[in-house]
Amino acid sequence: MSEKQQNLLIIGTLPSSAGVGGVTVHVERILQYLDKQKYPYTLFDYKKESFHTVIRRIWQSKAVHIHVCNPYYMFLITLVCSLFNKKYFLTLHGKYTPEIQHPWAIIKYAIKHALVPIVLNKDSYEVCWKINSNTSLIPAFIPPQIKEVLEPEIIKLVEEIHKRGNMAVVTYGFDDNIDINGNEIYGINFLVSFFSEHPKYELIVVNPTGNYEKKYRKGVEHVHIIGHPLPLYELFKIVDMFVRNTSKDGDSLSVKEALYLRRRVLCTDVVDRPRGVQLFKYSDSDSLNNCLDTTISINDGEVMSGEKAIIQLYRNLQ
Repeated sequence: MSEKQQNLLIIGTLPSSAGVGGVTVHVERILQYLDKQKYPYTLFDYKKESFHTVIRRIWQSKAVHIHVCNPYYMFLITLVCSLFNKKYFLTLHGKYTPEIQHPWAIIKYAIKHALVPIVLNKDSYEVCWKINSNTSLIPAFIPPQIKEVLEPEIIKLVEEIHKRGNMAVVTYGFDDNIDINGNEIYGINFLVSFFSEHPKYELIVVNPTGNYEKKYRKGVEHVHIIGHPLPLYELFKIVDMFVRNTSKDGDSLSVKEALYLRRRVLCTDVVDRPRGVQLFKYSDSDSLNNCLDTTISINDGEVMSGEKAIIQLYRNLQ
């Protein structure tokens, strides 16, 4: 491996290692874009390799870009970078404020010592900028850089929904995860119950881990659960609406994808959302009903993507 190839080390994980999620897809698309631009990098997939290996990789690299959500692992990586006097970028995937992210002390250390902390929403920016004035607000959204394919069975499902005269509504839930307050992060159980009572709509739940599919194996009227990964971007092209009932969030990639493709998007108001999103209260039937009953025009505003800003940060090191 040449010195040039070791110029940039990206520490993250990919859908093939950790499943399809906003962070893994974001990392995958950054790599696709860098490949397209012929920009040299080395990926360290921390789901596949040991921590001892990453220490050696950091030592060999000029700069490091960290995409790690586990705060303890993030702290260890940033500590090694500091010990080796390596410059590092830190992308904070989610909403990063003291009352939400714990333990805040070690997260604050990682933010303070980063060359550039990259945040995905305004709330995080307001907090992180006070810790490190180099903080940069860059969208997580990056359009697919290679062609993705949706399986024929899913296309047929959406066609059948439309033939019945109903609207195809998509939601995404990677797994049945709970936040620090005991709330279901993706709010899938609420949406399943809600849309089972709204025959005008049919809900498609994309659940890569398959745990929701197991839970609802007996079936629920007007609800279809897909228990394996699929390219959401391609699915958004053929459905009518995307609903994101999350208890917490960052700069949701799926929200940006749906807006980019001019789909109707309904989201919880737990974080600042892009223009064109209809807001409702987390797992609140009345609030969601009000959104559905409100007539809107599909947003045709510009959805900003972040790939050019990210590669410019890398080039500024040269």
